[in-house]
Amino acid sequence: METRLKNIDIAEEWFNDVVANLRKDELLYKTGKLPDERKDVYNAFINKEYDKIMHNMSEAAIKHFTIQILTAYDSYIKTLDINPIFIGVCYGDREVLVWSEINDDDDKTETELFKAEAVINASFINTGICISSTIVEKSDKIKMPGQYKILYPNA
Repeated sequence: METRLKNIDIAEEWFNDVVANLRKDELLYKTGKLPDERKDVYNAFINKEYDKIMHNMSEAAIKHFTIQILTAYDSYIKTLDINPIFIGVCYGDREVLVWSEINDDDDKTETELFKAEAVINASFINTGICISSTIVEKSDKIKMPGQYKILYPNA
């Protein structure tokens, strides 16, 4: 019973905060001081533009989970005893691309980087977003494409 009452108190506080924030945004909306991005969100709801609402929510979810995946990948590779020359990342709609250059015949680093991809992909399987790794050796002399940003060593 005590847990139920505590949950009701938490819910009440949450609803009060939501309503207070909505009222604040309503005032900003009416006075023309609401930032355009938030105004667009409210306009979509006001105008019942459900496809736009769902598209915006989908984009926000992709951005949210992509950041989580990149953070988890970065944290994970920092725990490994590996020595890549560099690791770069870029991301698109539902994919995080990882480009790694390693020393020639560094099988340990290559194996650990593929394992990192598998571990992170398994952890985020329900998001529909995955890591796809490309690993090249130094002697391959293949340049990382320009859209990638250096993740390691820390940029």
